[in-house]
Amino acid sequence: MVKFPLAPSVSRRLASFLQSGADIAPRSGHWEYFSGLNRITVNVAETTAVFSAGAGFDSEYELNFRKRTFTEIIARHWLDIRKLNPDSRFSDAFFKLWPGSPAIDARAAADLLRPPLTAHKFLAAHYANLLLPSLPVTGKTTYVEIGPGSGYLATLVHHHRPGRLILIDLPEILPYSFLLLQRTFPDVPFVLPNELAGDPVRLPEEGFVFMTSDQATRLPDHCMDIGVNTASFGEMLPGLVEHYFTLLRRIVRPDGLFFTCNRIEKWMDEPGSSSSETARPPKHCLRFESYPWSPLDRDLFYGQSAFHDLVQPQNPMMHRLCHLAPQSTAAKPS
Repeated sequence: MVKFPLAPSVSRRLASFLQSGADIAPRSGHWEYFSGLNRITVNVAETTAVFSAGAGFDSEYELNFRKRTFTEIIARHWLDIRKLNPDSRFSDAFFKLWPGSPAIDARAAADLLRPPLTAHKFLAAHYANLLLPSLPVTGKTTYVEIGPGSGYLATLVHHHRPGRLILIDLPEILPYSFLLLQRTFPDVPFVLPNELAGDPVRLPEEGFVFMTSDQATRLPDHCMDIGVNTASFGEMLPGLVEHYFTLLRRIVRPDGLFFTCNRIEKWMDEPGSSSSETARPPKHCLRFESYPWSPLDRDLFYGQSAFHDLVQPQNPMMHRLCHLAPQSTAAKPS
């Protein structure tokens, strides 16, 4: 467990969100289990957050909220000796794919996300380098991420393309991206899920907007310049992926972008948990090619992720950056 100091006003607002009650959005068995491993409470009197980070995140020291323990240091050295350290694999992949001077090199990533540079941080820097060349350098970008997790990618994008950041996640996950972003950008205004008003939601001109999954349907039409999902579509209930595509097509602006990187296929069990988590036979397979794409989606790039081929060849992933066809035209034949 970690105790982290907060500004008094931040601690009060975060505590109000945590006490506001759970959402009603459906979730797979995968996330029913793994999101329950994350624990967070706020002591308003002490103006601190007390939390632990479980599966789906870097541990607390990797989120830079505490130092590594002696046991963790020894474990990492042992993994290095056995050449099993994921940080080393992801680091090697990053430098192989970005040998020159990318928008975000390792030093820039460390300056913003803070050392140590872990596997997840190298991956976020890789994704950001794929996205930034396609985002305008002037004006304010509205960035929407479904399942931001620790918030690394959102942090990197906001630093280089500041504007309006909309993060959609389960209520038990959102506090982690909130803590990271609020600590990194303490002067940027933010709105928490229990503070959202209106239907459609009244969005601020700029800053951070945190939303639970069920609130996302209240986003106004044509409010998004770029939408992102990495990894989690492959772990959702199948109908929820279709739900999010419908949402993204409704809120995308003309020539708006969508980026995703997910497993080529992933077998899931009832009611959606990974097949490794149960002895029951797999019931369905979530396939990247079977997402509800439209023939009118226009690609900037589309193919197998070279980064993941290097770090996890046994579980290949696809990535795609495209101009997402709006809902009104997506169903039209090519």
